[in-house]
Amino acid sequence: MLAGYNGIYGRSGRFVMYSQTRMLQFEAIAAVLLLIVMILAIRWAIRRRRRRHAASA
Repeated sequence: MLAGYNGIYGRSGRFVMYSQTRMLQFEAIAAVLLLIVMILAIRWAIRRRRRRHAASA
């Protein structure tokens, strides 16, 4: 029945069974990566704004 299970998902007939732990881990990693990208984007925008403000003064 679970011979096709590879640790993330397995098929049994027409059903697909997902490992809830693995899916939660993937979602947590994606959320952390998204948070890092957002922090870097905000940091870049603030630095760019400060440079523009300093150049015009």
